[in-house]
Amino acid sequence: MPEAFVQLPEVERVALTLNAKARGVPLVERWRELELSTSKAWFHRSRRAAKWLEDAGSVADLGCGHMLFESCLRPDQTYIPVDFLARDERTVVVDFNKDPLPALGATHFAALGLFEYVYDLEGFLRSLRTGFTGGVASFYTRLPEIPQSRRLANGWVNHHTDAEIRALLGDAGFTISRTFEFQPAHLLFRLD
Repeated sequence: MPEAFVQLPEVERVALTLNAKARGVPLVERWRELELSTSKAWFHRSRRAAKWLEDAGSVADLGCGHMLFESCLRPDQTYIPVDFLARDERTVVVDFNKDPLPALGATHFAALGLFEYVYDLEGFLRSLRTGFTGGVASFYTRLPEIPQSRRLANGWVNHHTDAEIRALLGDAGFTISRTFEFQPAHLLFRLD
């Protein structure tokens, strides 16, 4: 069954996104019925991110979804799933839009497909910098030819250009040691 949110007309998805942001709550409609096939479509991103974290002893998967990232890690790496919905009994439940990031006991983080949905991205990045040694993160940057309404229809609330997201990461204290572009505007960063 297709995800209910993505089946809605664009104007309704934009309205739901703006309403959730105005209330400071997660866009539950977007994530409650996350299809496994949708997660599997991003498996290539998880594999590359895991390769970039081969040196990590433990990884917190922020916005873990179906936790496919775990299968890309080495068996001896500790995996900590974190999401605003409990995905299994191991999930650390945290709403990144209202709760402070708890001490998770991981040295590194993976934030794959998360930054677009965080309301206070600057504050969240600062909390990542103080909580972890480093990590990997993806972001769909804003292209001038793509209307903001299309981004909002995806549930995205951050609309930073390539230069802006790099500046935000730098301002939070991260050094970008690697970058990979999956497709125009879809970037993966190794952050140290």
